Amino acid sequence: MTHEQVSIEFTETEIQAMEAKIQNPKEIVICPRCGGRLLFREWPTAVEVRCETENCLHGSIRGI
Repeated sequence: MTHEQVSIEFTETEIQAMEAKIQNPKEIVICPRCGGRLLFREWPTAVEVRCETENCLHGSIRGI
């Protein structure tokens, strides 16, 4: 993911945390917003990273 493709609603620290979770889905990555754990889900053409805390950090990437 390039930083140009990321919405401006994320800070650099949040982007780094989401990228870390995408690269290492089984590792524990802490949410920089609230300190909760980031969760990872994968589908055939998409991935999602979100915080376990409701209405906190959430991002997804879809492909073709």
